[in-house]
Amino acid sequence: MADYEKMRFLEEQRGPQSVRTRATTLARQHRPFVAFLVFAAFIFTCMHIPNGNGSKGHPAAPQTSAPVVIDPAYNKTMEKGNGTLEIIPDTANMTRTARFAKIAVASGFEDILYERALDTHVQHAKKHGYPMYMARENAADGMFNKIAYIMDVLLNELFKPAEERVEWLFYFDADSIIMNQEVPLEIFEPPSDFNHINWMAGKDYNGLNAGVFLLRVNQWSLNLLNRVMTYKHYHPDEEYVFEEQTILARLTENDEEFTRQSIYVPKAWFNAYFYSLQEVKPGLLLSHFPHPDYKWHIYEWLRVLESDKDTQFKPVYNIPVQQTTYPKEIKEFWNAKRRADKVLKGFERNVQRGADPIQFGMQHEETKGLAERFRDKVDELKKAADQKTDEYDQLERLVNESEEVSL
Repeated sequence: MADYEKMRFLEEQRGPQSVRTRATTLARQHRPFVAFLVFAAFIFTCMHIPNGNGSKGHPAAPQTSAPVVIDPAYNKTMEKGNGTLEIIPDTANMTRTARFAKIAVASGFEDILYERALDTHVQHAKKHGYPMYMARENAADGMFNKIAYIMDVLLNELFKPAEERVEWLFYFDADSIIMNQEVPLEIFEPPSDFNHINWMAGKDYNGLNAGVFLLRVNQWSLNLLNRVMTYKHYHPDEEYVFEEQTILARLTENDEEFTRQSIYVPKAWFNAYFYSLQEVKPGLLLSHFPHPDYKWHIYEWLRVLESDKDTQFKPVYNIPVQQTTYPKEIKEFWNAKRRADKVLKGFERNVQRGADPIQFGMQHEETKGLAERFRDKVDELKKAADQKTDEYDQLERLVNESEEVSL
C-alpha cells in the first residue's frame, strides 16, 4: 500500500487525532526542507539588520543617498498639458535634411524601466540625426491615442515646404529598446522600383503587430490614419480584438485603397521579440516586449547592452551594419518580391490579351491536370505576394514552383 493510502487509512481509524498525526508525519518526512526554510528566514532577517559604523550601543549613522537626477528629457517635472517631447537635430551640424523621424507615445505611466528603454531610442535618434517626437498626454481613447498623435506629427510635416519634410515616420511602442545603435533606418527604405510602398510592418502569431512600423509622409498615409480613427464609427458591429491594430490590418490587407501600397517585411528587421529565443540575433536594430509581463526581459536585455559597451571585449549586439545579416536579407527580400510580381504580371498580361494558359490547358485532356496545378500555384503565389511577403523564402519557393508547372 502506498504511503499516502496508509496515512489515509490511519486517519479513518484514529478519528480527530488523525490531523495531528498527519502533520507530525509530514514534518518528519520533510525535515530537511523545513530546516532550509528556517535557515532562509534567518538569513533574510540578517539582511535587514542596519549596518552602521558606529560603536556598540549607538545607533548607526544614517547613510546619505545620492541625489536623484531627473532627466528633463523625460518631462517628469513638466506640468500637465506640456508633456510632448521633441528632439530636433541641430541643423547647423548636419550636412543633409533628415529623411526619417521617430515617434512614440508614453502616456499614462512613469516607469523607470520604460524610461530607460525610451532612452535607447533617444540615443539612436541623436546618433543618426533623426527628429524624435514623444507624446506624454492623451488626446484619444486607448490605443487610438497613438494614431491621433501620429496624425498630428504627419500633418505638421505635410504643412512644411516639401524640401523641409521628413519622408518617413518610424513609430515604436515605449516597451521596445534599441539593440544596435549602428543600424540606420534608411536601410529599410524600399528600392526605387517599389516607391509606391507607403506602409511597412511585421506580423506575429496574431497577425499584424502595430507596435513598430514605417509610414511614408504623404496624403495616402493621412487617409489611412483618418480611416483608422473613424472606422469603428462606421462599423460598430464588427469585432475589434486588438483595437487600432485590428483596423490597420483590415485596411492594409483587404481595402483596395491601401493594399497595393502596404507590405509585410520580416518582423525581426525592426520588431524582433527577444523574449522569444528563436528571434534573438546579434546585430538586429530593435527588440519589442509587447506585454507588461515581459518587463523583466527589458531589464535583463538593458543589462546585456550595458555589458556590450565594455571596451575590453568585442561588442556582440552593437555592431556595424556590414557585419549584420541586413544587407543580404534585404536584398533577398526585394528580389523575391520582384520575381513574384514579374510572374504574376506576366500571367495577367497573357489573360488580358486572350491567351490565358489555364483556360487553354483546361480545354485539352492531356494538359488539363497541368493547367489545374498551374492555377493552384498562381492562386497561392498571389496570396503570398500580397500578405505573406514577410516569409520571403517561401515566396521564392512558390515562384520557382509556378515556373516549373507553367504551360
